[in-house]
Amino acid sequence: MWRKYAALNVADRPLIVEATALLMLVGIGLRVVPFRVLRRLLDDHARVFSTTTSVSQDVIDRISWAVAAVARRFPEPTMTCLVQALAVDAMLKRRGHVAQLRLGVRTLTPFEAHAWVECGGHIVIGDRQDLATYSILSAPTRS
Repeated sequence: MWRKYAALNVADRPLIVEATALLMLVGIGLRVVPFRVLRRLLDDHARVFSTTTSVSQDVIDRISWAVAAVARRFPEPTMTCLVQALAVDAMLKRRGHVAQLRLGVRTLTPFEAHAWVECGGHIVIGDRQDLATYSILSAPTRS
């Protein structure tokens, strides 16, 4: 694993480190604090450490790639779509980008819930072929 990290270009290494830290913290946070509190903590973190730079589509794609790449290396049940979506949302907001966390349910059999992030009208993480069958329950925003 270290060789793969060392082979990354210099711009991707901090994204991998940030994605790893956020995925671990979000995974733990979802288990120990209420969702509303976790969202507020992530938003506060994004505001405090915001780089407020212009984010290109390439940076958005690299954030999505970093979170997905790190999540694949964790045990399957721990890296849910919600954990990944919260991490991507926080990373985008930290860079001053407006992102929308979407939480939806599919009432068809079997009942399923799903989380994804949209930014600029595009799905950044959590895209599925059957996404149109999900009804958005909530689109949490900053409070």
